[in-house]
Amino acid sequence: MRYCGWLVILAGLAISSLAQNDAEGPTNEKTQKTYKQGLDYLKQHMTVAALDSFKKADKQDDGHCLLCQKKLQDQHIGDAAIEGKLKKLVGRARELQAAETPKQ
Repeated sequence: MRYCGWLVILAGLAISSLAQNDAEGPTNEKTQKTYKQGLDYLKQHMTVAALDSFKKADKQDDGHCLLCQKKLQDQHIGDAAIEGKLKKLVGRARELQAAETPKQ
């Protein structure tokens, strides 16, 4: 019996979280179109255009589009990670170049 109670509670939480996910997205038709355009840009690897679309969609939704904000944040984090890796690669390349250069 104890497990049945927990099962009911977990099912209720799962249902409520699914309902919240629907509310996180764009609310009006215009905003939904702009958000979908941003997703299309991401699929085409057009990151800058996608970011602009997500910003525009969030602005159209008066800053309430949590999915738009999440996409912006995810892309920013991805860019920061790439930037860090690039800095390491450049540093390593400089080390290798310095090691190969004959010293006079």
